[in-house]
Amino acid sequence: FKAGVANAPVFNWISQARRDGAKYVDVQPQYRRGFHALETGPLSDEASPEWLQRALENQAEAYKSSPASLIQNLKGQLLVIQGDADDEVAFSESIGIVRALRKAGLGRYVQTLVFPDETHGLAKYKSQLQAAEATASFLLETLNAS
Repeated sequence: FKAGVANAPVFNWISQARRDGAKYVDVQPQYRRGFHALETGPLSDEASPEWLQRALENQAEAYKSSPASLIQNLKGQLLVIQGDADDEVAFSESIGIVRALRKAGLGRYVQTLVFPDETHGLAKYKSQLQAAEATASFLLETLNAS
């Protein structure tokens, strides 16, 4: 693609799954503390010799399904938009995109638009309008460039 826009993007399904508490991809998931709760690792009804292997296989599949695994293939410009108080997708996912592109020598391909104190989907009309205008401008500028 010549251009793309990512709004509150999940960059790596492993890190997002950990944030969501998805124990099926984490080899050391964090459980609530308290009486009869394990601090790390599988719960007693899930613990088995196969548990670790399943968790590692799930991690590999989650990574393979993530944009993180294909970052070196980016050829076009990318605009990343997210509110820094997003309660659905960790803001660190957007930071991860920028860091990975810079590490791969592709930092020139990414632009960011961050909305302070905004949540997932941008709650304020003013922010929604600004994001829509920025998207339109970005696409027009990028797609019309020779």
